[in-house]
Amino acid sequence: MGLRFEGETIEDETLEEIKPVKRRRRLKKPALVGIILAGVLAVGCVAWVVIQRYFPNLTIGGSREEQFIADTTGAYSDWTVIERISSDMGGGFAVQLPAGVNVEDIAIENHYRDRALLIRLSGIKASDFAGTCVTGDVSDITVVAWKAKDSEILISFQMSAIWEYEVTQEGANLLIKNTAVQELYDTVVVIDPIYVQGMTEDVTALVAESVAQYANEQGIKVYITRGSGTERTEAERLALVLDTEADYVIELNISSDTNADKYGLSAVYNDRYFSLNCDNVTVADTVLKAVATAVKNRANSIEPADEGSLLMMLKQPSAGISIGYSSNTEEYALLMNANYRDALAIGIYNGIAELVSAEQ
Repeated sequence: MGLRFEGETIEDETLEEIKPVKRRRRLKKPALVGIILAGVLAVGCVAWVVIQRYFPNLTIGGSREEQFIADTTGAYSDWTVIERISSDMGGGFAVQLPAGVNVEDIAIENHYRDRALLIRLSGIKASDFAGTCVTGDVSDITVVAWKAKDSEILISFQMSAIWEYEVTQEGANLLIKNTAVQELYDTVVVIDPIYVQGMTEDVTALVAESVAQYANEQGIKVYITRGSGTERTEAERLALVLDTEADYVIELNISSDTNADKYGLSAVYNDRYFSLNCDNVTVADTVLKAVATAVKNRANSIEPADEGSLLMMLKQPSAGISIGYSSNTEEYALLMNANYRDALAIGIYNGIAELVSAEQ
């Protein structure tokens, strides 16, 4: 199952080709203070109404890559909630479709990070979709709603957990079967790419996406805690690990140091948790060696993870891999190179594949 990259090292000559307040007087009249506060409150309320009216999908806080889901209040402000009717249909649920919908008009998106399923229906009028309902086993659906947008009908299913979906069309119904992740895959891996400020490209997320592609082609299912250019809270990242019941967790990070000459790879692990099947030191060592071999770069050290690291909360084999130093000019240039990032992904996949093979 191993893949190999025949590339350049950090010492190779081809590296050069890659470089490319004042204090205010205190008010003494309480009435005047009250008037000012009332005015501020009124302006704030008006501004909020305007934001909600013209920017209904605006999320206050960290960025998110999926904006179709319920907002922070749990409400679908500009969506129409669809009625859910429980019935026996042999597992799964069904959505009524307007007449004339063909398979090529349907697109399915599993937004697993938000426990959501999005279905896009193209070429459908909103008037033809009004009044539809969802029937079947609706116990796993928290809420389902639809809206018309850009000549499409969007149907958003907010689910109780992360699922994989099998979608088929049968007559006037779209049949959806949701299955637990562990029922479909022998090995499930969560990649946790740490967001690194100040880099022109989201390197860890890009590498994670490539790892997922290689692994999925070989039957190893990979989930990623965040999308490129976005951030997720620690609670959201941990929830993904728990929902998928991951067999392995690999954190990806990039180091930085005041010494600009430092370069190379390193690994960290949870030194408080030990598994008889595969301990965390083994995970760190195996993946680090595989990455160093793939990119022909230096492996520096394997150390216990910081106290506040997400790795310290996990109860499955896991490790954190630093894929280079952003503070090193030459290594930064390598991280900006797509071929080098692909080699990193191949190395990470090779390490995971080795761990899986060792357990079989």
